[in-house]
Amino acid sequence: MAVFDGKLMSYSLYNSSVGWYGEVMNKRLGALVSQTHAISEIPLEETSAVGLLDRYDTKYLMSFRQLHAMLERCSSHYLVTSAGSTRVFLYKNLYLDTPRRSMYLDHHNGKTLRYKIQLREYAGFDLVYLEVKEKYKGKTAKYRLKLEGMENISQCLADHTVREKMGEFIERHSPYCLRELQPVFRNRYYRITLVHRSRQERITIDSLLSAFLGDREKHSNDLVIAEIKHHGRRPSLEFAKLLKQHRIYPDGYSKYCLGSAELHHDIKYNAFKETQRKAERIAYGPVYY
Repeated sequence: MAVFDGKLMSYSLYNSSVGWYGEVMNKRLGALVSQTHAISEIPLEETSAVGLLDRYDTKYLMSFRQLHAMLERCSSHYLVTSAGSTRVFLYKNLYLDTPRRSMYLDHHNGKTLRYKIQLREYAGFDLVYLEVKEKYKGKTAKYRLKLEGMENISQCLADHTVREKMGEFIERHSPYCLRELQPVFRNRYYRITLVHRSRQERITIDSLLSAFLGDREKHSNDLVIAEIKHHGRRPSLEFAKLLKQHRIYPDGYSKYCLGSAELHHDIKYNAFKETQRKAERIAYGPVYY
């Protein structure tokens, strides 16, 4: 795969045909959408006011069945983000890294300062953002650039002017430059976002996760990843307490790192083995919907 060298690169990574919607996945998505309607809504533009771009993140792994139990008890403290009639959003991501996987290895090796760079497409809304995440001593700073006029990731990569803006943004917010980066893999998942009714807390819940690299595909049948974004080092509000009651505890899960380890067979992943085994026990357990 060629790096970004100012020319339109071959981009088979994102354009492969994908047929991962089966009957079970559709039933799960339908059940998820239905359950969100029991929670009062907050418009997407108001959710942005609780963006928490400078924050701490705490992640949790659970099954689809556990997620339903969580959502049933959320309505008194949380609102669900909506845009029109949409409450469950489809995200498509393309991750970028150096040919030597510098960002991945920094995470694997436990570096105090590390970065993640991705393009994110909000499917159905003609919105694409370039995101740079900087993590230092457990605290995350997130920088976002809206790629104006772009409907999808492929369109961004084909536009020279957009790539120039991307390059300037990456150099401003990270030690990397676009020329040294290349696509690593892509993924897609459905996200629910909850906002606390009175406090600065936001929760993202990702499910129906799939990762792709060429003809390789990885589907997590029953895995749900919840992430509490908060100001203090430890979340102490209602959702965290609810998770603890169900014996669900924080995990250092990274969709980027675990996806890389699963799809790229030539990189070390010893530091992620324990989390990977736990995720697989959940993801490939009994099917519920």
